[in-house]
Amino acid sequence: MSILAFAQVSRVYGRGVASANALHDITLSLESGEFVALVGASGSGKTTLLNLAAGLDRPSAGQVSLCGQRLGELTECGLARLRRAHTGFVFQTLNLLPTLTAAENIGVPLALNGWAPEAHRQRVAELLTAAGLGHRGGAFPHELSGGEQQRVAGLRAVAHRPALVLLDEPTSSLDTTHAAELLELLRLLNEREGTTLLIATHDERIARRTRRTLALCDGRIVGDHASH
Repeated sequence: MSILAFAQVSRVYGRGVASANALHDITLSLESGEFVALVGASGSGKTTLLNLAAGLDRPSAGQVSLCGQRLGELTECGLARLRRAHTGFVFQTLNLLPTLTAAENIGVPLALNGWAPEAHRQRVAELLTAAGLGHRGGAFPHELSGGEQQRVAGLRAVAHRPALVLLDEPTSSLDTTHAAELLELLRLLNEREGTTLLIATHDERIARRTRRTLALCDGRIVGDHASH
């Protein structure tokens, strides 16, 4: 079963002469454990595709399925439950909660999904250690460097072991060193946890590290090839 499937999906914003086609007739499938880069220029439709994959937006035509469930058949509450259980999302703005520590931010999806306290604590500690942040769990977001904040956001997205993690330009604000650290963390999580990762990016460093690359241009898939 595919983790994520698009079947002839299009997304149009606006109406009439003011309408804009963000995506055109997209058909694709991601299997469990894939590590995929979604590349394309600004305005090519990458963020729209991620939002549709997460059920944050609905297509104008076609069908999006996540873990075998057709998103178009779900209510908003049903979409929220599916997202909470099966997806993680790293936004460009990170959206870390400023009043929570790094450990508490990472634990948010665990609390939402009803993890027992001891399992919750062990999972957060395990992730912080894996990311080289074992000593930073008690720090608040404003006390973390940009690279540390980015890693915390990544850990929060994978904490509850979702089937699919979506990342929107995760290295856009990072220097070369911090970008390399984040890429290594993503690679390890993909290999150790089998998490399916779909990363929208302009960064060639990411495309070289992933195992598959999808290329978008003007809302259409113009390339789909194995990276290695």
